[in-house]
Amino acid sequence: MADRNRRQTSLRARTTALATAVVGVALALGGVLLVVTLDRSLTSRGDELAQARAVDLAALAADESLPSVLTNVDGDSVAQVVDSSGHVVAASPNIQGKGPISTFRPARGAPVLRTLTDIPDDSETEDYRVWVLTAQTRSGPATVYVGTSLEAVGEASWALRRSLVVGLPVMLALLAFCTWLVIGRALRPVEDIRAEVATISDKALHRRVPVPRIDDEVGRLAATMNQMLDRLESASQRQREFVADASHELQSPLAAFRTELEVALTYPGSADWPAVASHLLCDSEQMERLVRDLLFLALERDSRPSREISPLDLDDIVLQEAARSRSTAAVSLDTSNVSGAPVRG
Repeated sequence: MADRNRRQTSLRARTTALATAVVGVALALGGVLLVVTLDRSLTSRGDELAQARAVDLAALAADESLPSVLTNVDGDSVAQVVDSSGHVVAASPNIQGKGPISTFRPARGAPVLRTLTDIPDDSETEDYRVWVLTAQTRSGPATVYVGTSLEAVGEASWALRRSLVVGLPVMLALLAFCTWLVIGRALRPVEDIRAEVATISDKALHRRVPVPRIDDEVGRLAATMNQMLDRLESASQRQREFVADASHELQSPLAAFRTELEVALTYPGSADWPAVASHLLCDSEQMERLVRDLLFLALERDSRPSREISPLDLDDIVLQEAARSRSTAAVSLDTSNVSGAPVRG
């Protein structure tokens, strides 16, 4: 059943399915790579921006010029400055009036990146990637927290994935349709050649398949097919000529054979029957030689592989020919010295 289904599937359908599958896999891998790249790009960009803001807020805290409301952060970010006693000195509007978002206090030095969960954001809670930095102020060390929301990155990534889920099947369907049309157009000359060859019989070898104007693989196939039809037509013509020549060559001895028999039968009393038999035997030998020559010519014209070589006894052939020729030969045939001579042929 599987072989039958495979045979019934057209080249057009198989090529379309293969092209669609290959492009589909490539688009799927590209979509995954695009989503991963977007996630990393947004996360990296948010980290760089949050780190820069954390450094700026630390500098403002050291200069005692830090405002109580930090407005230089967007709605997807959070910022907070906590003094050494745990009191919130400054905060972004979305966590204004809230307590410290973390109790983590890094050592003085470079900012430290932490992921904080369930951070208040207006009436909700969110997860943030937060840079934590210790700033030295006049009243003591203060901890600066600046982070970006992971939900914003997830929303952007989800929007891209949703677009890919909807767009990729549409693109694949359009690709399959275009591939089906293009391959159908490319294979149309092949179908025309097949249809024309299917209608050519031994009585219509003069017909030829259409040759496309473009010199491509299909055009060369059509030209080769026409050359083959030329050879077939020439072979058929030679065969008809051979049959006509053979008929003409056989007609003369057969006509003489018939004429001599009709004359002898018309005048049976005056007919020399031994002479008639001798003449008829000579005519039959002439026809036999002619048929043998025609058979030789036919085998010479046959381009098929020769038959399997088998052992052959030449002495049998010589003895048979000698026995057949004794009745008409004018000399005596001596076969006493004929011995076995097996050959392969």
